[in-house]
Amino acid sequence: YPLEINELRNLVKNECDSMEYTGSLLYDEYPDKVRVERLTEIILRLIPLENNMSRETQRNLVRVLLIDEIVERRKR
Repeated sequence: YPLEINELRNLVKNECDSMEYTGSLLYDEYPDKVRVERLTEIILRLIPLENNMSRETQRNLVRVLLIDEIVERRKR
């Protein structure tokens, strides 16, 4: 991943690490869209505002990285 994307990916991974517990959103059969959006917003707050990407681009990237991370964790 490019540096900026990798930084976002690390934020997503760290947040998912904190959600490794029974009954977590990460392991719901069908993750609730509202909960995914809430987690996306939590991660967005961790991103510095001086980042070169627009907030909407960041939101979309975080959402994609979050879903990807959830899928990868389920495979393990």
